[in-house]
Amino acid sequence: MVAKREKIKKIKDKGKQRADEVRDRIGRFQSVNARLTLIIVAMIVVVAVGLTLTSVLMSTAGLKKNIDDSMQQLAL
Repeated sequence: MVAKREKIKKIKDKGKQRADEVRDRIGRFQSVNARLTLIIVAMIVVVAVGLTLTSVLMSTAGLKKNIDDSMQQLAL
């Protein structure tokens, strides 16, 4: 009877240990997923800001050129 109880206790302990291991693995994966998501979002934001700045600068330069050309034509 005692041996049977010890076997049951060992099985329960193994089950708890495996459950703890699975929780640890899931926690690590969630942490990695969160980091990866943050890195990807940050990269997308940096690229979007860079493209926005580039387009603003290019359009500003184009508008200045058009204004200069228009003023020269009006002056003549």
